[in-house]
Amino acid sequence: MKKRMIYAWIACIATVVALVILLGLLSIWVAFGSAANVMVQIDLQRARAERMTKDVLILQYRTDIQERSQATSELQDTLPLWQQAQSGLKSGDSVLGLPRHPPAEVLIVVSQMQSDYVPMQVALQKIVSAPDKIDAIQAQIVYDHEHGYVVAMSQAVLLWQQYIDDVFLHIFWIEFGLVLTVLSLVLVNFFFTIKRLKGGTP
Repeated sequence: MKKRMIYAWIACIATVVALVILLGLLSIWVAFGSAANVMVQIDLQRARAERMTKDVLILQYRTDIQERSQATSELQDTLPLWQQAQSGLKSGDSVLGLPRHPPAEVLIVVSQMQSDYVPMQVALQKIVSAPDKIDAIQAQIVYDHEHGYVVAMSQAVLLWQQYIDDVFLHIFWIEFGLVLTVLSLVLVNFFFTIKRLKGGTP
C-alpha cells in the first residue's frame, strides 16, 4: 500500500510539472504573437518608402500649392518613423515591439539593404530640409534606390515568416509530447486509484 501511494504521488507531481511546462510553452505562443508587430513594421516600411517616393515626385513635378503642402507634411511625418523602424529592425525597439535580437538571416538582409536605405535616407533628409526647391539629383537618388529597398524588405518578410513558422512547429511537437505525457500520467494515477479501491496489489 505504501509503495502504491509513493508511485501515485510521483505520478501526481510529474503531472503538475508537465502541466506547468505546457503552460510555459503556451505562453511562448502569446509572446511570439508580438512577432506580428515585426510583420506590421516591415509592411509599413515598404509602404513608407513608396509613400515618400510619391511625395518627392509631387514636390518635383506638381505645382498645386495644396498638393505640395500635403506632400511636404506627409514627408516630414513619415521620414522619422521610417528611420526609427529601420533602426529597430536591426537593434530592436520596445516601443515598436521589435526584438533586440532578430534571426541571423533577417539581420543579414537588413544589413544588405543599407546600401539602398542610406542613400535614400540622406537624400530624403536633404529634400525635407528644402521641400520648396527640390534638388533633382537627390530626387533621382530616391527613385533609384526605392525599388531595391522595397524588394529587400519583401525578402525580410519571407525570412521572418519562415522563422516564426519553424519556431511554432517545434513548440507544437514539444507540446504534443507533453500532452501525451500528461495523459499517460493521468492514466497511471487512475490505475493506482482503481487498484487502491479494489484493494489490489501493484
